[in-house]
Amino acid sequence: MSQKEFEQFRQIVLEDVSLQKRLRNITRRHVFVSRAVKLGAEHGFQFTTEDVYEAIGESRRLWIERWI
Repeated sequence: MSQKEFEQFRQIVLEDVSLQKRLRNITRRHVFVSRAVKLGAEHGFQFTTEDVYEAIGESRRLWIERWI
């Protein structure tokens, strides 16, 4: 369930410039993940750092597959 909530939050971020700005310039992955979990909770979503790391890994895998 929490993966689904993370995906819903991700869609909100893609549509909300103010949320994008709060995440955009973070360069450390662990800081980005922690901030995403915190912002998600502030917007009523419950997902874990593991959910975010899993989504990052999946996105990376899909990007690599596109270029192979």
